[in-house]
Amino acid sequence: MVDAAQPPIGATTDAAQVPAPEGAPTQPPPKQLVKGSGAKHPPTHFHKKTEHEEDGTDAWLMTYADMITLILCFFVIMLSVSEPKTEKFEKLKQQLTGGFIEKTVEIPLKSTFQEFQKIIEDQAVERDASVERHGNVIQFEMGGNMLFEAGSATLKPEAYTLIDKMVVTLLNSGMKNYTVDVEGHTDNTAVTNAQFASNWELSAARSAAVVRLMLEKGIAAPALKVVGFADTRPKQNVPNTDAYGNDIPENQAQNRRVVIRIESKN
Repeated sequence: MVDAAQPPIGATTDAAQVPAPEGAPTQPPPKQLVKGSGAKHPPTHFHKKTEHEEDGTDAWLMTYADMITLILCFFVIMLSVSEPKTEKFEKLKQQLTGGFIEKTVEIPLKSTFQEFQKIIEDQAVERDASVERHGNVIQFEMGGNMLFEAGSATLKPEAYTLIDKMVVTLLNSGMKNYTVDVEGHTDNTAVTNAQFASNWELSAARSAAVVRLMLEKGIAAPALKVVGFADTRPKQNVPNTDAYGNDIPENQAQNRRVVIRIESKN
């Protein structure tokens, strides 16, 4: 005999319709989620990959850093066991220094020397003036007779033209650091006027007259020097007297001179 309160065998039973036993707590029916109703699913915790992990950048950087470190260690070891060849370093140094000297010293000196030669030719004073070059020094020599009267330290008018052209050439030469020593030389003839006590004063006064003119034309004062040698430094193989102490007028004329020594200090 089948109890009418029990469902037939094989029939489904709705949990909501089954009465709870007496004394059991009542529970609200479970909420049913309806698709599209706007209900939110409970959060699910998943690990999200970072951008670097997805494209593998971190791994690439580590590999690159290792490679750079190994290359650096390799060159350090090679440098520590190698023997430097000082000959090559010296050769390179000479080449670099030589190029610098060629540009800053040699070219201006060569150009100035050639211009001085041209001035002497243009002024037609080859017999009374000359120019020589010795390394970084240009020596411009002028005979005393073309610059001064006997026993005088006053420049002749024609001397102004020659010295002016020489100064203009020097100022336009491109040489930035140089000195100009102006040497006054006399022969062994004693001074007979009251203006100068001896050839020392005369030679120094002649040097100072040339320096004063160069200052007026634009040569900087710190570069200039006045030097007087009197008759103590005759030209080589040009003595003022012969073996018997007699004067040699031709040699005396050559030894009366002013020498301008221009030295490049670059």
